[in-house]
Amino acid sequence: MKRKLLLLWTFLLCFAAGSLAAEITIDFSAKGYVNGQEISTVVQDGVTVTFDKGTNNNTPKFYTSGNAIRVYGGGTMTVSSGSNITSIAVTFGSSDGSNALKTDVGTLTEGTWTGSSSSVVFSIGGSSGHRRFRSLTITTGEAPSIVKPTITGKTPFYGSTEVTIESTTEGAEIRYTLDGTETTVESTLYTAPFTLSESATVKAIAVKDGNVSEAVSKAFVAMTAYSTIAEV
Repeated sequence: MKRKLLLLWTFLLCFAAGSLAAEITIDFSAKGYVNGQEISTVVQDGVTVTFDKGTNNNTPKFYTSGNAIRVYGGGTMTVSSGSNITSIAVTFGSSDGSNALKTDVGTLTEGTWTGSSSSVVFSIGGSSGHRRFRSLTITTGEAPSIVKPTITGKTPFYGSTEVTIESTTEGAEIRYTLDGTETTVESTLYTAPFTLSESATVKAIAVKDGNVSEAVSKAFVAMTAYSTIAEV
């Protein structure tokens, strides 16, 4: 009986782990494309890869030289899924070009993207040249939890107050605004406590590997100091 329970527990753990993450490999070189075939959309296992020429005159095409899809400078490759994407590993074709490659979200390092998004756009830099995409290995699953930051400082205050923003998520960076607008990954990077001498609404988020925490907000109110009854 104990053995059966152990086997059942092992099965449930494996099932749970499989439901949290899945790995899908899309091999363009094994799709049976002919040389020079234009490629716009590839759908496999719930993942859609869309190719677009963007600002280039040349549409993305598959070439047997390199066994890869060529996307020219100014073009894009968009990877999207109904599940959260946490990693995309790109395998490039032989004699791949040297055009700069960037993404609209997350972090791209040496052909491997990491982050948390249902859609990732790869953009090829320049107006000529190309990159050769041979295959993609996409990992989907739940996004890691990023702890929201805390904002401390005296309010209301007279004269000035020092504001500190902290996150308990190791390695996370903090982005913030002072005018009450929503905070994004492009907002000011917090590096050290700062001083406020006027009223402000501080909003902040914690960011790590493209994953973003819940936003926090705190209003700081500057009080007017009077030195005489006449001023009052």
